[in-house]
Amino acid sequence: RHLYVLRDYPPLAEAFRQVVVKTRAVEIDAEAAFKLESMGLVQIMGNEATPRCEVYRNYFRDHLEG
Repeated sequence: RHLYVLRDYPPLAEAFRQVVVKTRAVEIDAEAAFKLESMGLVQIMGNEATPRCEVYRNYFRDHLEG
């Protein structure tokens, strides 16, 4: 379900792609960070985001590559 939402909103998908391809926390746009956190996809620590879990990192890294 989340993959379909991300594909409908390319800027949000790009922000999340930045998060899942890095091994460290990444600073992303505040609006994207809020939306991704609301979807349960990321954890926000200060101004930086990390995937909520490694399963999300692996799955979305493979499906958002482009």
